[in-house]
Amino acid sequence: MLKTQILSAVASAKSAVQDLAIECQHVDRGAAVTTPGSAPTYPETLTDVSIVFTRFDTREIDNSRVMASDYKGLVFPETNLPSLKPNGIIRVPTGAIDVAPGDYRIIDNDKVIAGDMVALHQLQLRLLSS
Repeated sequence: MLKTQILSAVASAKSAVQDLAIECQHVDRGAAVTTPGSAPTYPETLTDVSIVFTRFDTREIDNSRVMASDYKGLVFPETNLPSLKPNGIIRVPTGAIDVAPGDYRIIDNDKVIAGDMVALHQLQLRLLSS
């Protein structure tokens, strides 16, 4: 019963913040392809993922594990959601108003669990340097 209530509350929260979500892409890189005389390239598989970006609270920032420039990305479970593992890549498209476009590394995935189900993924995202 409690599991159902929690999942219902998360579904309500998802509905409430849906218009704040940014459509991004999860990047799954394959093995390096090398060509003599050129830098290696990596084939990419892109999967759409909807993320609500928020900032970390000041008390959470230690400038070691959590940097002031990091984002918290809230991802609600959906069918066909890719595996959101640390060191994975999230690509933010150009056109986002308050979030810089580019590739963000998943530093951590703090999952909110309800029983045996993930109710919410809380990603720590850090912009990769160009």
